[in-house]
Amino acid sequence: MKTTLNGNQWIVALAFISLLVPTGLLAQSTVSVTCVGPDGAPVRGVQVSLQGINIPKPEEKKTNKAGLAIFKKVTDGVYRVFTRTAGMAPGLRDLIRIQSASNPSENITLILKPGSPEDRFYFEDSAVLNRANELTQAAVNDFSTNDLDAAESKLKEALTLYPSSPFVHQNLGLVTLRQEKWDEGEMHLLEAAHYMEIFAILGDTSLMQAREQVLAAVRTIPLQKLAVEANVLMNEKKYDQALPKFEEWRDLAPDNPDVYYNMALAQAHAGMIPGAKEAIAKALELRPSDAAFASLRDQVLQIERTGESLRAQEIVNDLEELYQEEAYQAVLDGAKDALEELPESNQANVWQLMGRTQIHMAQYSDSISSYQKAISINGEKKAEILEELSASLLNEEQYDQAFDAYAEYYEASSRAADEGFYELASQLSSKGKPEQSGSLYKKVLSINPDHAQAHYSLGMHYFYDKSDRVNAKTHLERFLELGQDASRLDNAKSVLIVMEKTP
Repeated sequence: MKTTLNGNQWIVALAFISLLVPTGLLAQSTVSVTCVGPDGAPVRGVQVSLQGINIPKPEEKKTNKAGLAIFKKVTDGVYRVFTRTAGMAPGLRDLIRIQSASNPSENITLILKPGSPEDRFYFEDSAVLNRANELTQAAVNDFSTNDLDAAESKLKEALTLYPSSPFVHQNLGLVTLRQEKWDEGEMHLLEAAHYMEIFAILGDTSLMQAREQVLAAVRTIPLQKLAVEANVLMNEKKYDQALPKFEEWRDLAPDNPDVYYNMALAQAHAGMIPGAKEAIAKALELRPSDAAFASLRDQVLQIERTGESLRAQEIVNDLEELYQEEAYQAVLDGAKDALEELPESNQANVWQLMGRTQIHMAQYSDSISSYQKAISINGEKKAEILEELSASLLNEEQYDQAFDAYAEYYEASSRAADEGFYELASQLSSKGKPEQSGSLYKKVLSINPDHAQAHYSLGMHYFYDKSDRVNAKTHLERFLELGQDASRLDNAKSVLIVMEKTP
């Protein structure tokens, strides 16, 4: 589940709501506070304050030689404990819920650190509270630019100023989860839920809904962790190892369409087509309008139909990107690696792309060999592959090789070769290639001696391009016997008259 920071939560005024604890909670507990130094040794003479959230004046005691201060007959409610002593920074344990029925004795240990006892808490000085707000807003900006380390640092500083803020804990949990610090993220979300419950006890019941959302996010952590682990395995092409992760995810979230999509993706990569079809069908059942799901379904069906693996498709797509960037040598290098990775049955598109690339690199013989290799693997696409090869060679003015490829293409596509070559000759003639077009007109007549239009075009070629009146007369007279195009018949007669009247 993708979870994003909610900016509104960052700018909520971080202040306690001071409401009366319900009357009747007159049961009493004992609160024992132990103060120790950084080395764990007890600190004597520390002033310890126990303050009810709705009580302005705290109860104060000093620690004994064991570092202990004991508060008796503490009525049920929400309290904070804070300390001050010379040479030490103030210590704080905030928002403690006292419930005598479930816990008649609350034991708290505070580890005091060297510092100034004059430092103020957020509930004593609004400047401290404002600074916490500034840090959290700055962290939001860092998060928006994906600077997670900076966001984490600012949130942790804000937490030292306001340790019981549910919103700082919540957002710090989201940041650390995004960094895949799963245990730390879960801890902060649970702390957020705990403090939201305390605020609700104090009267802000609106936070109970937010608490449920936080706890729901906690429940998704195992899913997020599985998704990340599976994604790493997918990127490493360890599809058989990724699949159990997705299956575990499915068991935890059987109505989540994304898990079925990912299962189908892993199975398609692993060649497990029946399972992939079933999984992607389930994903579309749960989310029918998802275009990505439909695309994967089509790819799975194509794999089933052609036998080409999804991995082969991805490799060709990557090589196609290099081809579009005209990084031709990189295409050939990548293709060689792909041929080592893929089974021969999945290599046809790689060979075809190699052939296309070799054309651009003027490696014409190698290109023809690559195209022929693609045809040998995927004979069903023979006509399509030959058409591409023919057009590419023609574009590179490799006429003899192009004409041979066209002859194969016409045969493979069951197209009449005489009409195909005639059309090709006409194209070349219009592009100012008389030698090549004349050669093709002859080829047309070698296939079909009664091709009227070829006689006409060849006759005109001999008359205008070759000044060969003998051959021009032969073909134009033959056209007069076969042709039916009135305008061309008139043209042929006119040329023959000119030849008769001029020496």
